[in-house]
Amino acid sequence: MNARRIRLARFVVAAAATLLALSAGEWIARRLDAAPPIVRPTQFSDVLSSRHRIRFEELFVADDDRFWKLAPSSALPPDRLPLFGVIANAAGLREDHEVPRRKPAGETRILFLGDSTTFGYRVALGQTFVEQTEELLRQRHPDRAFECINAGVPGYTLFQGWRFLQTAGWDYAPDLVVLNFGWNDAESWDATGDEETWRRRAAALPPRGLRGLRLARLLWRAVAPRPEPVHVTSRPRLFPYEFRTLLDRIAAAAQDRGCAVLVLVGPGRSNLAWTATREHRAPLQEQQSAFGRRLRFAGGEGVLDLVPVFQQLADLHPADDLLFDSVHPTPLGHRSIAESVVRRLDPWLTAGDGR
Repeated sequence: MNARRIRLARFVVAAAATLLALSAGEWIARRLDAAPPIVRPTQFSDVLSSRHRIRFEELFVADDDRFWKLAPSSALPPDRLPLFGVIANAAGLREDHEVPRRKPAGETRILFLGDSTTFGYRVALGQTFVEQTEELLRQRHPDRAFECINAGVPGYTLFQGWRFLQTAGWDYAPDLVVLNFGWNDAESWDATGDEETWRRRAAALPPRGLRGLRLARLLWRAVAPRPEPVHVTSRPRLFPYEFRTLLDRIAAAAQDRGCAVLVLVGPGRSNLAWTATREHRAPLQEQQSAFGRRLRFAGGEGVLDLVPVFQQLADLHPADDLLFDSVHPTPLGHRSIAESVVRRLDPWLTAGDGR
């Protein structure tokens, strides 16, 4: 009995000493080794400050997987432009309520993924096409329950939308995923694309359960293999072929889950001008159109091309009434998108595919 107590005492002392050493190591690591900056948030912060006079830390937090995300439970004064009012709920979605992960019986869930056009740049929460789609669906189908989830985040590319789906989006069990990307994807920030940046970042991080420990991060950086250098001066965040590959991934993952996919082709100013370029599409607009035509959705193609919708509106309204700048819809633009989405969803709902 005495020998057993001695062994137990030695174990307790050793465990306590180990915990004390680890705690001391973590304390030293946090003071002597600052966490390396995540490249993409730094670049995005520069864009926010130079173009929009927004401080990153006001509305966003860095994220190991998606580079950045909306700061949970955030809001700004109603007179603050270009982003104002409700910014995000506790889950980082642009919603004024919490959306339970477990979908209620009989509810049709539509998850909208996108960038600042989906988020609602310069418009109130209730004016976004996501909120208005939900409102119109409830009016047209009063006997059904709908939840349209706005997962749009300013600055996002399709790659970040894909990462959101993989880490959080599928947990909401959507019946339909609506994709609205393309403008940020063509931006050139440096010599690496989003996916390569993500892979380099992931290689520099310890396993997920240890990422909160600075000591673990420090030790991992010391032993992790370093990626080969990239000999490119500049490139877009996503090349068209990378964009197409991600669309394929999302469609395959959705099919495995019995979820439908609808691709929106957003309009730009260049699509509205009465010039030879009126019918011209940007490369990623072409990618979305071609991919969506391959998808099957409600007896038709899985694409909603908003370019002709806005071109028809431009025959009646000045372009400034439809778009604030080159790509961001005004309240009238958002309303038109919502009406178009609802018309496209009607056959899907009538067929019972929306549960």
